[in-house]
Amino acid sequence: MNNKILHLAKLTTKVLLIGDILLAFILIVLMIVWQVDTSYFSDIRIVNDGSIFKFSNNPELEGMPLSRYGSPYFYFLVFRALLITGVLYLILLTALRIITSIENLETFRSENVKSFRRMGNLFLLWFALAIPTITNINGVSSITMGLYFNYAVWALLCFVLAEIFGEGNKLMEDNKLTI
Repeated sequence: MNNKILHLAKLTTKVLLIGDILLAFILIVLMIVWQVDTSYFSDIRIVNDGSIFKFSNNPELEGMPLSRYGSPYFYFLVFRALLITGVLYLILLTALRIITSIENLETFRSENVKSFRRMGNLFLLWFALAIPTITNINGVSSITMGLYFNYAVWALLCFVLAEIFGEGNKLMEDNKLTI
């Protein structure tokens, strides 16, 4: 099939996979640098908005510099971010598999139904991993809970797509039996 949108989706997914791998590498380097000298982090402040790992060197942002975080807090943030990058990696691989099957005109096969369900479960896992966050209020770090429903909505969409593709698979199997 020669579909430009599918080619663009496949290329975008591959670029996102590379970016995800790069982010995981950066997080591992940050863990190593943290062991060497925390003063490298004196100008970096963490922004907690439900993203994987977002930081800025803008001194006007709320929160204390990352260098003043204790090791347990820092490692909590990095390990959580690494787990989320792993989940995102699995989601992107699954999406790439679905795009490839659609490109090969195998749209309503049962593997795509399983892939969408798997993506839904991975988004639910991402939703759960994003709940605990570390915030800084008046110079005091604390663990807080935040609900980022966008991941739950993505999970819901994946489960709905799994049902749609499941019905498509049933219709395709029925059509094969009818001659």
